[in-house]
Amino acid sequence: MDIAVAQVVRTETTKRLELDGDVIRGLLASRGVDVPRDARITVTVPGGGDWSNTDLEVDARCPVVVTWTEVEQS
Repeated sequence: MDIAVAQVVRTETTKRLELDGDVIRGLLASRGVDVPRDARITVTVPGGGDWSNTDLEVDARCPVVVTWTEVEQS
C-alpha cells in the first residue's frame, strides 16, 4: 500500500507600522494636502470604555499603530 505525502510550507510574518503626527503630515503632503505644523492630529476613541468619546492626540509618544499578519503557503 502506497501512502501519499504532501508537504505544505507556511510562513507567517507579522508587520507593525507606527504613524505619528509627522508621518501623517508627510503622507498628506505627498497627496497635495498642506497641514500646518501646529495642526492637532487626533484619533477619537468610540464610546464604552475608560477613554470613551475622547480625542487622543497623535504624536511621537502616542502614534497610531497598525499591525497585520501575512500568510504565505506553498
